Amino acid sequence: MMRRLAVALITSALFTGACAHKRPALVVITSANSPTPKAAKADKDLSHGGTENGVIEFALAGVTASLAASLLVLGGFQIRRGQEYQEYCSMAWTIPPPECQTLTGGNTVRAAKISAGLSFTLAVPIGIASAFLLRRGLRIRRDALAWRQQNPALSNLSLAPWTKRKGGGLALQLRF
Repeated sequence: MMRRLAVALITSALFTGACAHKRPALVVITSANSPTPKAAKADKDLSHGGTENGVIEFALAGVTASLAASLLVLGGFQIRRGQEYQEYCSMAWTIPPPECQTLTGGNTVRAAKISAGLSFTLAVPIGIASAFLLRRGLRIRRDALAWRQQNPALSNLSLAPWTKRKGGGLALQLRF
């Protein structure tokens, strides 16, 4: 008993002594890890110099929003289906139908509730992801418009490759 107490005291003294003298590391700002105004502005430009408009983010936001909406509709349909089964099975039957018997047809009301719960549960994070994608697309679009206003000479000229079955080339587009 005394030996255990001595070991406990020694280990606690070692741990408290080791922690009491330990200081947090100081942060040293050098030119390598210090952001310059130019680097900070480049980090904030989500349009990558006006090359991206946020079209991909808008498309993905539309797809995920429609998926979330369809899951919400499916969940509502399953809730209604479960209520219909419950009303149907609660009727006075001399011989209950097979879908109302738990041993033969399973518990259809419970399955409909589980299906609706899963649909609603999956619709929430997908809807949130859609909102985040839409927000990012709007930010990219805003940055692209700001870049085009700052660089009007560069935004009016574009060069794009094109291909067809029998050839290809470059298309030069000039807006004025």
